[in-house]
Amino acid sequence: MRFPALCLLLLFPAVLLAADEEPFFYEGRMRIPVALATADGNRLPAARYRLEVKGEAPARRLIFSLNGTVKAMVKEAAGQDPALDSAEVPLVGTHLLRSTAVKLAPAKERQFSQTGMARYQEEKHLWDGTMRVYLSPKDGAVYFIFQERRKKRHWSRSNFRLQRTPSP
Repeated sequence: MRFPALCLLLLFPAVLLAADEEPFFYEGRMRIPVALATADGNRLPAARYRLEVKGEAPARRLIFSLNGTVKAMVKEAAGQDPALDSAEVPLVGTHLLRSTAVKLAPAKERQFSQTGMARYQEEKHLWDGTMRVYLSPKDGAVYFIFQERRKKRHWSRSNFRLQRTPSP
């Protein structure tokens, strides 16, 4: 009788820790050169934002943060948007979004070369999460396209639609 009670006491803290852990998400910084508006009316001026992609497809959320405060949250577009085919103008280049599941080495260790090569040559990035941004010149829609690498070279894709607005 003591053995099951002892096992429960040992496992209980592990269950509590697992419940407190936030699922991993993708994050990165991006300079957005145009003013945008979300479907619910939030305006985003041209600036350098911290982007986060949280959740699993088809219910992902794209979060725009500026100076530590959340400015807007955009839900993933349901289904394939036919207007996406007209989005041919890239607004920014492809950005790597880093997964929070992959822990970075401390900054002190990352500053110094381990092999004598330049730091950019030494760093290895897993391009598991990428973000591309395209403008549709026909209707002014701006599409944020997030791609996540899955197992066996399969990719999942999520589209987030915003609208270009005149700069103030």
